Amino acid sequence: LANHLAAGHGLFVAYDSDVEIRLDARVLPELAQILAETPLSEHMECSGDPDMPTIKATVPDTWQLRWWVLSQGSRIEVLKPRGLREEITQEGGHMSGL
Repeated sequence: LANHLAAGHGLFVAYDSDVEIRLDARVLPELAQILAETPLSEHMECSGDPDMPTIKATVPDTWQLRWWVLSQGSRIEVLKPRGLREEITQEGGHMSGL
């Protein structure tokens, strides 16, 4: 298992992008707990207000990341990068029929 994880499996592997971004997001405590057990990247940090912790992680800029963020619904608020925040906000508006 250690070798499998060391090879990057189970994380957001850059299948379609060599570009990495620094994801900053506020999450609900329940999601923070899940991420403590299964982090987004090897060097993910979680800190701040216990009622709405902030996560920071360097991750490949991929469709898998967007899919994962959108799947979290109201349990996550992307803060940075700004372009990703705007993209997620726009997609969320389409999901609600706006």
